[in-house]
Amino acid sequence: MTAKEALAVLKAAYRIPDLEAETIRLYVGKLAGVPAPMLGRVVDQAISRCKFFPSVAEILALERARGLDRV
Repeated sequence: MTAKEALAVLKAAYRIPDLEAETIRLYVGKLAGVPAPMLGRVVDQAISRCKFFPSVAEILALERARGLDRV
């Protein structure tokens, strides 16, 4: 899953019709470093755990936690 695809999934899950272009650039830029297979799993986890649209920090924290689980 690419960062753009991840953001589209999050928008659909949280019923966010529009995000400002700057917000999209920020999320895509910050999430671009997360490997695609991991990003898909992290987005699924965020949807299950976060009551509100997750921040970049929340998504990256889930990614770090999943990485630690593999060690």
